[in-house]
Amino acid sequence: MSAVHHSGALPREPDPDHGGLPGVPLTGIRIDDTPAIGRAPEFDRIVARLLATRPHQTGMVALSGEAGIGKTLLMHKVSERAQEERFLVVWERMLEGDWQPPYHAWAGILHQAMTDLAWPTTSDEPPDWAQTLLPILPHLSHLYPHLAPVANLSLQEERFRLPDAIVRCLCDLSQHCPLLIVLDDIQWSDPGSLRVLLHLGRSTRPAALMVLIAYRHDYVDGVSSLIDVLNQVRREASFEEIALRGLPIEDIERLMHNLGAESMSPNLVRLISEATQGNPFFVHEITRHLIESQDLQAVTSVPGSLDGGVLSIPESLRQVVDHRLGRLSATAQRMLRLAAVCTDGFDFPMLRALTSLDEGELLDAIDEALAARLITPIGNDVERYDFQHSLVRRALYDGWSPSRRIRLHRALATSLEQVHHDARHLYAPALAVHYHISANVPGAEAGVPYALAAARGAARRSAPEQAATYLRMARDLAIALPLAERAEIVSELALAEANALWLDAALTSAIDAIQLLDEAGAADGEKAAFLAHIVTGLHDGGQARELWMPLLYRGLALVPLEDKVTWARLTLLIERFEPVTVGVINGSRWLGSDGRAIGIARASGDEELFARS
Repeated sequence: MSAVHHSGALPREPDPDHGGLPGVPLTGIRIDDTPAIGRAPEFDRIVARLLATRPHQTGMVALSGEAGIGKTLLMHKVSERAQEERFLVVWERMLEGDWQPPYHAWAGILHQAMTDLAWPTTSDEPPDWAQTLLPILPHLSHLYPHLAPVANLSLQEERFRLPDAIVRCLCDLSQHCPLLIVLDDIQWSDPGSLRVLLHLGRSTRPAALMVLIAYRHDYVDGVSSLIDVLNQVRREASFEEIALRGLPIEDIERLMHNLGAESMSPNLVRLISEATQGNPFFVHEITRHLIESQDLQAVTSVPGSLDGGVLSIPESLRQVVDHRLGRLSATAQRMLRLAAVCTDGFDFPMLRALTSLDEGELLDAIDEALAARLITPIGNDVERYDFQHSLVRRALYDGWSPSRRIRLHRALATSLEQVHHDARHLYAPALAVHYHISANVPGAEAGVPYALAAARGAARRSAPEQAATYLRMARDLAIALPLAERAEIVSELALAEANALWLDAALTSAIDAIQLLDEAGAADGEKAAFLAHIVTGLHDGGQARELWMPLLYRGLALVPLEDKVTWARLTLLIERFEPVTVGVINGSRWLGSDGRAIGIARASGDEELFARS
């Protein structure tokens, strides 16, 4: 799973007076149990935006802040208010890791919204977006049995059509009920899902729709794709960004009191405020630790302080987590430290394989961790869990040495293969990532098939950036493989990087691929065919001609006489001009493409090559 989703409404008839669905309590959204303190100004600003969507306007609000600052809790409060206003609320929470399926968040949102609205509500005819969305919403084939997949499009067309179809679908759904879409931890989003945000921001279609997103500013920088998208949306859409800061000291005191801290000295509140910088999650964890250890009255400094001087927040949290772990059995502690390597939650069978505990011991350890509120069940799978907060997982993960971490990732990969042996293909992205992280451990080449499968799956779902990322993993993992296999992987990588418009990287990979093909003794025809396709990709992507023309001429020198199609593919990329002088003006005239190459292209049966002719 790359994201967890939850809808805040159940299928029922739209209210004729409100045009929406009656709200039901939000359940299943994983938040910590920190009481809702403060944030009234931010809440009011978001609700004002929410209510402005009533006249069929699309709005977008972005919450930014560090982990634990209260973004998810604030979005939960807004969601409850939205349900009171008869909005359909749909959540997606992105999970950390490089292996998220492309467009998975939006696929989950659309599927859940359609389910809750009992879509289709009127016509049996498929809407204009259904055919395009079929690759990411396979259930549409059950709703519309005669729906056929859209014809193969170029990657440039796919980059536009799929996000555009998602936006059109959302707009249609919002005509039946106003929508609030909540996207949490969007810093982990795949590039395709970010493009949907851009299309939403630019859309002029009428829609009673608001998008509320949250991201951790410490995981993005000025050149990240998320910041680029937000900057563009800010210029073109009804958009507002709210940066969440630490709570003021009076709110920290209220929070501590609500958690059960009585008769607190002003000095203690001040110390905790300084140690946490007002981060509600840190306040929560430190206060709970002080209450449980009965140190609330005696304490003169907080965990993480030294000789009265406050250490960094991460160190404070690490010490708090260590203290809380110390109250658990050694078995439960070991289970949690091992589980910290899982960025997307963990299930019982996987934990059993990872820890080598018998069933009874593992059940006891899970019960301890649940009672200590360090982990929580997630999703609809009753045997799947995750840490109560990502910061707890990170504190445990950082406790391992780098050498131990990479071996834990390898152990997790082995456990996944063992537990899900008959469905390993479904876990190919996760397996590729864990093998790649542990590439220094012998046997890393076993991860190559998973990386290749993940790359090809991403390509099928019109996610060229992810395809290229997985192929880079395959290249790194394939060092011990025969030259011919490495050459094939690097050739595929070069083409994927060109499709992703990573043009300089594609050029470098193309040169590496040719060298590997030479060393592997590949036939001239194989090398010429690869050069024809990579030069075409570099040409179409806009790479400077002087950089790829040497590859083109090398391909022409290698192409066998009988391979007329490859020769035509290369020749059609040559722009032919002749000098022309009119009076004192010197210019040039385009002579058109080579006539023989045009004839071969039109007789080849290759639609893309025919179009170039």
